[in-house]
Amino acid sequence: MEKYQPTRRCAACRKTGPKNELFRIVLADEDLKVDIDQRTSGRGCYVCKSEECIKIAAEKGGFSRSFKKGFPKARVEEIRNELLSLLNNY
Repeated sequence: MEKYQPTRRCAACRKTGPKNELFRIVLADEDLKVDIDQRTSGRGCYVCKSEECIKIAAEKGGFSRSFKKGFPKARVEEIRNELLSLLNNY
């Protein structure tokens, strides 16, 4: 019997996948943060571990849509760059 694998939906492409195959971005203290170990408390959204999905989520408002809140472009760009650097390390 296989162990249960939670699934989450990507904020960019809207496809569902296993939670451990997605990056988690969390809204904590009214700020976006990348949650590497996926344990930080707060509302979270997920993005596929692909360069295309990361760019779409940043450019087309995937984070704002997920959290129902606007964010400064500079902060979204910082999150995008952090996710891309994490992607290169995988």
